[in-house]
Amino acid sequence: MTHRVQAIGAKTQRERDYIDALVLFYRDYDKLDYEKRVEAYSRAMKRCNEQYPKDQQAAVFYTLSLLTWSVDREPLANPKKAIAILNQVFEENPDDPGAAHYLIHAADGPQLAQLGLPAARRYAQIAPAAPHALFPRDHLYEGELNESPLPKRDMTHRQFL
Repeated sequence: MTHRVQAIGAKTQRERDYIDALVLFYRDYDKLDYEKRVEAYSRAMKRCNEQYPKDQQAAVFYTLSLLTWSVDREPLANPKKAIAILNQVFEENPDDPGAAHYLIHAADGPQLAQLGLPAARRYAQIAPAAPHALFPRDHLYEGELNESPLPKRDMTHRQFL
């Protein structure tokens, strides 16, 4: 499969870099450990982010890759790194649904939940009718952050996901 993707060809070096990063994740998926593949993909996306600093989607996809694996010695290291990068993207483009969405996921936990609240509040405006948009917003408001902007009737959305 990865050979076919590469054979399609890319018009730009940037496109080739994105494809090459994905190939690292999917190549030898039946032989290589998931953690090794996802870490290789994340490192490749980090290079894309560094090579194309004005490409906000490279930053967003890099942060998504960070959220798919953890650093054993510090489990919050990658989410914190993702939050820092996503906050920059979100500040520059508060209407980017991907940045808001992944920022919410990066902050999904009691230690970081406060850091996702601005994105959760904004996401309520960016994608108010998207069922999945309700789920991440609600996530941050569980427990001690019981200030959900969602009406009580909307809290039943989980049964549909």
